Amino acid sequence: MKSTKTAYVIWLLTGLLGGHRYYLGKWATGLMMTCTVGGVGVWWLIDGLSLRKTVEDHNRVTEQTTLGLARQEDVQRRRSARLVTMWSQVAGNGLTQQALDGITDEAVDGEVAEAVVPGVHGQEIVATNKRIYIYKPGFMAGAAGGAKVVTWDYRAVYGVQVELGRVTGAVILQTPASKGTDTSYWSTDADGPAKASYAIPVVRSDALANGVRELRSVLDAHQA
Repeated sequence: MKSTKTAYVIWLLTGLLGGHRYYLGKWATGLMMTCTVGGVGVWWLIDGLSLRKTVEDHNRVTEQTTLGLARQEDVQRRRSARLVTMWSQVAGNGLTQQALDGITDEAVDGEVAEAVVPGVHGQEIVATNKRIYIYKPGFMAGAAGGAKVVTWDYRAVYGVQVELGRVTGAVILQTPASKGTDTSYWSTDADGPAKASYAIPVVRSDALANGVRELRSVLDAHQA
């Protein structure tokens, strides 16, 4: 924060050379005053008449910028804390860093992951103590260059449907919206598992089996 008294002292002593403007961080106009000797005195006089308001405006902008940066830092700290909490709860069970970043932007303080169902194309179902996320990145999900994050309240989900062939299949959250879903792994339709907001395409694996079992357990616990 700048002092009005200091600004006036500098203005009196070096104002014709733009000293007060340098003091307030106005380097470009300060240099112009230096080159024109304060606009042959006219600019120097005008600045003197408005210097108090100029200092007040500078301090207000500085304060707003400082507060804005502090808020950004606080948001980042909170996000980092949620990342650590999420990761510590599900490390080793298939949650990717990409999915973690995506769902953490939607998460709230105190939200922790309780189950993860890994899919293909980077898609995942993540159940937390608050809700269920479906993370769907990339072209196959209809989000070229980005990702879609869909959240489901536990009250809207009444089951978990698994459709598996020898190798591939789909995991579907049973909701009023999921009736009539195309369960084919290869479907590219809007209601197929690659694009639907309540399903993900999967391949058979131990991680999948464990994830589905944990998801069903979490769902039962939240609906009890």
